[in-house]
Amino acid sequence: MSEQDTLYLDNAATTLKAEPVLRAISDYYRFHCAPIHRSAYPRGYDATEAYEAGRQKVADFIGAAANEVIVTKSATEGINQVAYGWALPRLKSGKQIWITDLEHNANYLPWQRVCDQTGATLRRIAVNDDGSLDLDEPDIWGEDTVLIAVSHCSNVIGGEFPVKEICQRASGKGIAVLVDAAQSVGHQSLDIRDIGCDFLVFSAHKMYGPEGIGILYCHSARQQQMSPLLLGGGIVSDISTDGNIKWLNSVERFESGSPHAAGMAGLVAAIDSVQYLGIDNIKSHLFSLESQARTQLQALPEVSVLPRGGAAQGSCLLSFSVKGVHPHDLADVIWESAGISLRTGSHCAHLLMNRYQMSALTRISFAAYNSDKAMSSLTTAVKKAINQFG
Repeated sequence: MSEQDTLYLDNAATTLKAEPVLRAISDYYRFHCAPIHRSAYPRGYDATEAYEAGRQKVADFIGAAANEVIVTKSATEGINQVAYGWALPRLKSGKQIWITDLEHNANYLPWQRVCDQTGATLRRIAVNDDGSLDLDEPDIWGEDTVLIAVSHCSNVIGGEFPVKEICQRASGKGIAVLVDAAQSVGHQSLDIRDIGCDFLVFSAHKMYGPEGIGILYCHSARQQQMSPLLLGGGIVSDISTDGNIKWLNSVERFESGSPHAAGMAGLVAAIDSVQYLGIDNIKSHLFSLESQARTQLQALPEVSVLPRGGAAQGSCLLSFSVKGVHPHDLADVIWESAGISLRTGSHCAHLLMNRYQMSALTRISFAAYNSDKAMSSLTTAVKKAINQFG
Protein backbone atom coordinates (compact mmCIF):
# COMPACT_ATOMS: atom_id res chain seq x y z
CA MET A 1 0.00 0.00 0.00
CA SER A 2 1.06 3.61 -0.46
CA GLU A 3 2.33 5.82 2.34
CA GLN A 4 -0.94 7.74 2.10
CA ASP A 5 -2.83 4.53 2.79
CA THR A 6 -0.95 4.11 6.07
CA LEU A 7 -2.32 7.50 7.17
CA TYR A 8 -5.94 6.44 6.62
CA LEU A 9 -7.43 6.33 10.14
CA ASP A 10 -11.13 5.97 9.36
CA ASN A 11 -11.14 2.19 9.41
CA ALA A 12 -14.16 1.93 11.70
CA ALA A 13 -16.20 3.35 8.82
CA THR A 14 -14.64 1.11 6.18
CA THR A 15 -11.27 -0.47 5.67
CA LEU A 16 -9.13 -0.21 2.57
CA LYS A 17 -9.20 -3.34 0.47
CA ALA A 18 -6.44 -5.92 0.47
CA GLU A 19 -4.92 -6.67 -2.94
CA PRO A 20 -6.08 -10.31 -2.86
CA VAL A 21 -9.65 -9.04 -2.32
CA LEU A 22 -9.52 -6.82 -5.40
CA ARG A 23 -8.02 -9.66 -7.42
CA ALA A 24 -10.66 -12.17 -6.26
CA ILE A 25 -13.50 -9.85 -7.22
CA SER A 26 -11.97 -9.08 -10.61
CA ASP A 27 -11.31 -12.76 -11.30
CA TYR A 28 -14.89 -13.67 -10.45
CA TYR A 29 -16.31 -11.18 -12.95
CA ARG A 30 -13.73 -12.03 -15.62
CA PHE A 31 -13.70 -15.82 -15.39
CA HIS A 32 -16.40 -17.22 -13.11
CA CYS A 33 -19.50 -15.05 -13.38
CA ALA A 34 -22.70 -17.11 -13.47
CA PRO A 35 -26.08 -17.32 -11.67
CA ILE A 36 -25.84 -18.98 -8.25
CA HIS A 37 -28.24 -21.82 -7.30
CA ARG A 38 -30.10 -21.46 -10.60
CA SER A 39 -27.93 -22.92 -13.36
CA ALA A 40 -27.99 -26.23 -15.22
CA TYR A 41 -24.55 -25.97 -16.84
CA PRO A 42 -20.94 -26.39 -15.62
CA ARG A 43 -20.07 -22.71 -15.23
CA GLY A 44 -23.12 -22.21 -13.04
CA TYR A 45 -22.37 -25.33 -11.03
CA ASP A 46 -18.82 -24.10 -10.44
CA ALA A 47 -20.02 -20.66 -9.35
CA THR A 48 -22.53 -22.19 -6.95
CA GLU A 49 -19.91 -24.54 -5.53
CA ALA A 50 -17.52 -21.64 -4.95
CA TYR A 51 -20.24 -19.58 -3.30
CA GLU A 52 -21.20 -22.37 -0.92
CA ALA A 53 -17.54 -23.04 -0.18
CA GLY A 54 -17.42 -19.37 0.80
CA ARG A 55 -20.31 -19.87 3.20
CA GLN A 56 -18.37 -22.75 4.78
CA LYS A 57 -15.29 -20.52 4.99
CA VAL A 58 -17.27 -17.91 6.89
CA ALA A 59 -18.73 -20.57 9.17
CA ASP A 60 -15.27 -21.92 10.02
CA PHE A 61 -14.01 -18.36 10.62
CA ILE A 62 -16.60 -17.72 13.32
CA GLY A 63 -16.93 -21.25 14.68
CA ALA A 64 -20.43 -21.89 13.32
CA ALA A 65 -22.05 -24.41 10.99
CA ALA A 66 -22.61 -23.50 7.35
CA ASN A 67 -26.39 -23.93 7.76
CA GLU A 68 -26.31 -21.17 10.40
CA VAL A 69 -24.70 -18.57 8.12
CA ILE A 70 -27.11 -16.22 6.33
CA VAL A 71 -25.61 -13.92 3.71
CA THR A 72 -26.92 -10.35 3.81
CA LYS A 73 -25.99 -7.00 2.29
CA SER A 74 -24.65 -5.72 5.62
CA ALA A 75 -24.74 -5.99 9.39
CA THR A 76 -27.58 -3.47 9.26
CA GLU A 77 -29.71 -5.77 7.12
CA GLY A 78 -28.94 -8.66 9.45
CA ILE A 79 -30.21 -6.73 12.46
CA ASN A 80 -33.37 -5.76 10.60
CA GLN A 81 -33.91 -9.39 9.62
CA VAL A 82 -33.88 -10.40 13.29
CA ALA A 83 -35.96 -7.41 14.39
CA TYR A 84 -38.77 -7.98 11.89
CA GLY A 85 -38.45 -11.68 11.18
CA TRP A 86 -37.92 -12.96 14.72
CA ALA A 87 -38.55 -10.31 17.40
CA LEU A 88 -41.66 -8.58 16.02
CA PRO A 89 -44.06 -11.54 16.43
CA ARG A 90 -42.85 -12.04 20.02
CA LEU A 91 -43.42 -8.50 21.20
CA LYS A 92 -46.47 -6.98 22.83
CA SER A 93 -47.31 -4.56 25.60
CA GLY A 94 -45.33 -5.45 28.71
CA LYS A 95 -42.48 -7.10 26.81
CA GLN A 96 -39.12 -5.39 26.45
CA ILE A 97 -35.91 -5.34 24.44
CA TRP A 98 -32.64 -4.09 25.89
CA ILE A 99 -29.80 -2.33 24.07
CA THR A 100 -27.01 -0.16 25.49
CA ASP A 101 -26.41 3.57 25.49
CA LEU A 102 -23.46 2.99 23.16
CA GLU A 103 -25.15 1.43 20.14
CA HIS A 104 -24.77 2.46 16.54
CA ASN A 105 -28.13 3.59 15.13
CA ALA A 106 -28.25 0.34 13.15
CA ASN A 107 -28.56 -1.51 16.46
CA TYR A 108 -31.06 0.99 17.87
CA LEU A 109 -33.56 2.16 15.26
CA PRO A 110 -34.88 -1.29 14.19
CA TRP A 111 -35.58 -2.21 17.82
CA GLN A 112 -37.23 1.13 18.50
CA ARG A 113 -39.56 0.68 15.55
CA VAL A 114 -40.66 -2.88 16.35
CA CYS A 115 -41.29 -1.82 19.95
CA ASP A 116 -43.34 1.16 18.77
CA GLN A 117 -45.38 -1.10 16.49
CA THR A 118 -46.19 -3.63 19.20
CA GLY A 119 -46.45 -1.57 22.37
CA ALA A 120 -43.32 -3.18 23.77
CA THR A 121 -40.65 -1.12 25.54
CA LEU A 122 -37.10 -0.49 24.38
CA ARG A 123 -34.82 -0.05 27.37
CA ARG A 124 -31.15 0.83 27.60
CA ILE A 125 -28.38 -0.64 29.71
CA ALA A 126 -26.57 2.23 31.40
CA VAL A 127 -22.89 2.93 30.78
CA ASN A 128 -20.61 3.68 33.72
CA ASP A 129 -18.07 6.50 33.62
CA ASP A 130 -15.26 4.05 32.90
CA GLY A 131 -17.03 2.75 29.79
CA SER A 132 -18.29 -0.47 31.37
CA LEU A 133 -21.92 -1.61 31.29
CA ASP A 134 -24.15 -1.63 34.36
CA LEU A 135 -25.42 -5.20 34.16
CA ASP A 136 -26.73 -5.23 37.73
CA GLU A 137 -30.12 -3.81 36.78
CA PRO A 138 -32.51 -6.69 37.67
CA ASP A 139 -35.03 -5.82 34.96
CA ILE A 140 -32.50 -6.73 32.26
CA TRP A 141 -32.83 -10.36 33.25
CA GLY A 142 -36.56 -10.31 33.96
CA GLU A 143 -39.19 -12.58 32.44
CA ASP A 144 -40.48 -9.76 30.23
CA THR A 145 -37.18 -9.38 28.35
CA VAL A 146 -37.35 -10.93 24.89
CA LEU A 147 -33.94 -9.97 23.54
CA ILE A 148 -30.74 -8.12 24.38
CA ALA A 149 -28.86 -6.49 21.47
CA VAL A 150 -25.31 -5.40 22.26
CA SER A 151 -22.16 -4.40 20.41
CA HIS A 152 -19.04 -6.48 20.87
CA CYS A 153 -16.99 -3.32 20.31
CA SER A 154 -18.29 0.26 20.17
CA ASN A 155 -17.84 2.19 16.94
CA VAL A 156 -17.07 5.32 18.99
CA ILE A 157 -15.16 4.24 22.11
CA GLY A 158 -13.97 0.84 20.94
CA GLY A 159 -12.90 -1.59 23.64
CA GLU A 160 -14.71 -4.86 24.20
CA PHE A 161 -17.95 -5.64 26.00
CA PRO A 162 -18.59 -8.85 27.96
CA VAL A 163 -20.83 -10.51 25.40
CA LYS A 164 -20.03 -14.01 26.65
CA GLU A 165 -21.12 -13.08 30.20
CA ILE A 166 -24.29 -11.45 28.85
CA CYS A 167 -25.12 -14.56 26.80
CA GLN A 168 -24.53 -16.88 29.73
CA ARG A 169 -26.82 -14.89 32.01
CA ALA A 170 -29.46 -14.46 29.31
CA SER A 171 -29.49 -18.14 28.34
CA GLY A 172 -30.49 -19.16 31.83
CA LYS A 173 -33.49 -16.86 31.57
CA GLY A 174 -34.56 -17.85 28.06
CA ILE A 175 -33.56 -14.44 26.68
CA ALA A 176 -32.17 -14.21 23.14
CA VAL A 177 -28.99 -12.20 22.48
CA LEU A 178 -27.84 -10.49 19.30
CA VAL A 179 -24.18 -9.45 19.09
CA ASP A 180 -23.15 -6.69 16.69
CA ALA A 181 -19.60 -7.68 15.75
CA ALA A 182 -19.12 -5.12 12.97
CA GLN A 183 -16.23 -3.41 14.78
CA SER A 184 -14.59 -6.52 16.22
CA VAL A 185 -14.62 -9.02 13.35
CA GLY A 186 -11.36 -7.81 11.82
CA HIS A 187 -9.25 -8.06 14.97
CA GLN A 188 -11.06 -10.20 17.55
CA SER A 189 -11.28 -13.96 17.38
CA LEU A 190 -14.96 -14.89 17.15
CA ASP A 191 -16.10 -18.29 18.38
CA ILE A 192 -19.86 -18.55 18.26
CA ARG A 193 -19.98 -21.64 20.45
CA ASP A 194 -17.86 -19.97 23.11
CA ILE A 195 -19.79 -16.68 23.01
CA GLY A 196 -23.13 -18.49 23.12
CA CYS A 197 -25.20 -15.89 21.26
CA ASP A 198 -28.37 -16.55 19.27
CA PHE A 199 -27.56 -14.04 16.53
CA LEU A 200 -24.39 -12.26 15.41
CA VAL A 201 -23.85 -9.80 12.56
CA PHE A 202 -20.94 -8.23 10.73
CA SER A 203 -20.03 -6.59 7.40
CA ALA A 204 -17.18 -7.60 5.10
CA HIS A 205 -16.08 -4.04 4.44
CA LYS A 206 -15.01 -3.59 8.07
CA MET A 207 -12.40 -6.35 7.67
CA TYR A 208 -10.67 -5.45 4.37
CA GLY A 209 -13.45 -6.98 2.26
CA PRO A 210 -15.94 -5.48 -0.20
CA GLU A 211 -19.00 -3.37 0.47
CA GLY A 212 -22.41 -4.89 -0.13
CA ILE A 213 -22.04 -8.20 1.68
CA GLY A 214 -22.53 -9.06 5.33
CA ILE A 215 -23.24 -12.04 7.52
CA LEU A 216 -26.00 -12.94 9.95
CA TYR A 217 -25.23 -15.91 12.14
CA CYS A 218 -28.52 -17.40 13.33
CA HIS A 219 -28.71 -20.39 15.65
CA SER A 220 -30.56 -23.23 13.94
CA ALA A 221 -33.31 -23.26 16.56
CA ARG A 222 -33.94 -19.54 16.06
CA GLN A 223 -34.06 -19.99 12.27
CA GLN A 224 -37.11 -22.20 12.62
CA GLN A 225 -38.82 -19.35 14.49
CA MET A 226 -37.89 -16.63 11.99
CA SER A 227 -39.60 -15.50 8.80
CA PRO A 228 -37.81 -13.87 5.84
CA LEU A 229 -37.46 -10.09 5.80
CA LEU A 230 -37.05 -9.75 2.02
CA LEU A 231 -39.35 -11.67 -0.30
CA GLY A 232 -38.64 -12.70 -3.88
CA GLY A 233 -36.88 -15.28 -5.96
CA GLY A 234 -34.88 -18.19 -4.63
CA ILE A 235 -36.55 -18.62 -1.24
CA VAL A 236 -39.47 -20.99 -1.88
CA SER A 237 -39.75 -24.60 -3.04
CA ASP A 238 -43.33 -24.28 -4.30
CA ILE A 239 -46.35 -22.00 -4.48
CA SER A 240 -49.69 -23.72 -5.04
CA THR A 241 -52.55 -22.40 -7.13
CA ASP A 242 -54.38 -21.39 -3.96
CA GLY A 243 -51.39 -19.33 -2.81
CA ASN A 244 -49.97 -21.77 -0.27
CA ILE A 245 -46.24 -21.05 0.04
CA LYS A 246 -43.60 -23.65 0.88
CA TRP A 247 -40.45 -21.94 2.08
CA LEU A 248 -37.08 -23.56 1.53
CA ASN A 249 -35.93 -25.42 4.61
CA SER A 250 -32.47 -23.84 4.53
CA VAL A 251 -30.74 -20.50 5.06
CA GLU A 252 -31.50 -19.66 1.43
CA ARG A 253 -35.05 -18.74 2.41
CA PHE A 254 -33.54 -15.62 4.03
CA GLU A 255 -31.51 -14.72 0.92
CA SER A 256 -34.01 -13.43 -1.61
CA GLY A 257 -32.71 -12.27 -4.98
CA SER A 258 -29.46 -12.88 -6.81
CA PRO A 259 -26.61 -13.78 -4.43
CA HIS A 260 -23.66 -11.39 -4.32
CA ALA A 261 -21.18 -13.93 -5.66
CA ALA A 262 -18.42 -11.40 -6.32
CA GLY A 263 -18.86 -10.11 -2.79
CA MET A 264 -18.51 -13.63 -1.45
CA ALA A 265 -15.29 -14.08 -3.43
CA GLY A 266 -14.00 -10.86 -1.89
CA LEU A 267 -15.07 -11.88 1.61
CA VAL A 268 -13.28 -15.22 1.30
CA ALA A 269 -10.12 -13.41 0.19
CA ALA A 270 -10.45 -10.99 3.11
CA ILE A 271 -10.73 -13.87 5.59
CA ASP A 272 -7.68 -15.47 3.98
CA SER A 273 -5.78 -12.18 4.38
CA VAL A 274 -6.74 -11.82 8.04
CA GLN A 275 -5.79 -15.41 8.74
CA TYR A 276 -2.48 -15.01 6.90
CA LEU A 277 -1.55 -12.02 9.06
CA GLY A 278 -2.92 -13.71 12.18
CA ILE A 279 -5.87 -12.19 13.99
CA ASP A 280 -3.97 -12.03 17.27
CA ASN A 281 -1.13 -10.21 15.52
CA ILE A 282 -3.60 -7.71 14.06
CA LYS A 283 -5.18 -7.17 17.47
CA SER A 284 -1.80 -6.59 19.10
CA HIS A 285 -0.81 -4.09 16.40
CA LEU A 286 -4.07 -2.14 16.63
CA PHE A 287 -3.98 -2.06 20.41
CA SER A 288 -0.39 -0.79 20.32
CA LEU A 289 -1.30 2.05 17.98
CA GLU A 290 -4.32 2.99 20.07
CA SER A 291 -2.25 2.97 23.25
CA GLN A 292 0.35 5.26 21.67
CA ALA A 293 -2.32 7.66 20.44
CA ARG A 294 -4.15 7.64 23.78
CA THR A 295 -0.97 8.34 25.74
CA GLN A 296 0.15 11.15 23.46
CA LEU A 297 -3.26 12.83 23.30
CA GLN A 298 -3.90 12.57 27.03
CA ALA A 299 -0.62 14.40 27.61
CA LEU A 300 -2.19 17.51 26.04
CA PRO A 301 -4.23 19.44 28.64
CA GLU A 302 -6.70 20.69 26.00
CA VAL A 303 -7.60 17.15 24.89
CA SER A 304 -10.26 14.91 26.47
CA VAL A 305 -10.18 11.24 25.43
CA LEU A 306 -13.26 9.10 26.01
CA PRO A 307 -12.80 5.86 27.98
CA ARG A 308 -12.47 2.49 26.28
CA GLY A 309 -15.67 0.51 25.94
CA GLY A 310 -16.11 -2.12 28.61
CA ALA A 311 -13.24 -0.56 30.60
CA ALA A 312 -11.04 -2.72 28.34
CA GLN A 313 -7.26 -2.80 28.45
CA GLY A 314 -6.96 -2.20 24.74
CA SER A 315 -8.90 -0.93 21.73
CA CYS A 316 -8.89 -0.66 17.96
CA LEU A 317 -10.06 2.97 18.03
CA LEU A 318 -10.56 6.01 20.21
CA SER A 319 -12.53 9.25 20.17
CA PHE A 320 -11.56 12.60 21.62
CA SER A 321 -12.40 16.29 21.76
CA VAL A 322 -10.18 19.36 21.88
CA LYS A 323 -11.23 22.33 23.97
CA GLY A 324 -11.96 25.34 21.79
CA VAL A 325 -11.57 23.46 18.49
CA HIS A 326 -14.55 22.07 16.61
CA PRO A 327 -13.92 18.52 15.33
CA HIS A 328 -14.48 19.58 11.72
CA ASP A 329 -11.86 22.33 12.02
CA LEU A 330 -9.52 19.89 13.72
CA ALA A 331 -9.92 17.36 10.90
CA ASP A 332 -9.11 20.03 8.31
CA VAL A 333 -5.90 21.01 10.09
CA ILE A 334 -4.86 17.37 10.55
CA TRP A 335 -5.43 16.61 6.88
CA GLU A 336 -3.69 19.72 5.59
CA SER A 337 -0.66 19.41 7.87
CA ALA A 338 -0.26 15.63 8.19
CA GLY A 339 -2.31 14.05 5.41
CA ILE A 340 -4.25 11.95 7.92
CA SER A 341 -7.83 10.90 7.15
CA LEU A 342 -10.08 10.56 10.19
CA ARG A 343 -13.77 10.82 11.11
CA THR A 344 -15.68 13.59 12.86
CA GLY A 345 -19.33 14.00 13.81
CA SER A 346 -21.87 11.93 15.70
CA HIS A 347 -20.74 8.63 14.12
CA CYS A 348 -24.35 7.40 13.76
CA ALA A 349 -24.35 6.91 17.52
CA HIS A 350 -26.66 9.57 18.88
CA LEU A 351 -27.42 7.68 22.09
CA LEU A 352 -23.72 7.66 22.93
CA MET A 353 -23.34 11.33 22.06
CA ASN A 354 -26.19 12.13 24.44
CA ARG A 355 -24.61 9.95 27.13
CA TYR A 356 -21.36 11.94 26.96
CA GLN A 357 -23.14 15.25 26.28
CA MET A 358 -21.32 15.81 23.01
CA SER A 359 -22.58 17.03 19.66
CA ALA A 360 -19.52 15.87 17.74
CA LEU A 361 -16.29 13.96 18.34
CA THR A 362 -13.09 13.19 16.47
CA ARG A 363 -12.43 9.48 15.98
CA ILE A 364 -9.29 7.65 14.90
CA SER A 365 -9.54 3.96 14.10
CA PHE A 366 -6.80 1.57 13.12
CA ALA A 367 -6.10 -1.27 10.70
CA ALA A 368 -3.27 -3.65 9.95
CA TYR A 369 -1.67 -1.29 7.41
CA ASN A 370 -1.36 1.71 9.77
CA SER A 371 2.05 2.59 11.20
CA ASP A 372 3.60 4.23 14.26
CA LYS A 373 4.54 7.22 12.11
CA ALA A 374 0.90 8.29 11.91
CA MET A 375 0.72 8.64 15.71
CA SER A 376 3.47 11.25 16.04
CA SER A 377 2.18 13.11 12.99
CA LEU A 378 -1.30 13.14 14.51
CA THR A 379 -0.13 14.61 17.81
CA THR A 380 1.87 17.33 16.05
CA ALA A 381 -1.17 18.25 13.95
CA VAL A 382 -3.44 18.41 17.04
CA LYS A 383 -0.97 20.77 18.70
CA LYS A 384 -1.02 22.95 15.58
CA ALA A 385 -4.82 23.12 15.69
CA ILE A 386 -4.75 24.07 19.38
CA ASN A 387 -2.32 26.90 18.64
CA GLN A 388 -4.34 28.02 15.62
CA PHE A 389 -7.75 28.12 17.32
CA GLY A 390 -6.77 28.57 20.93
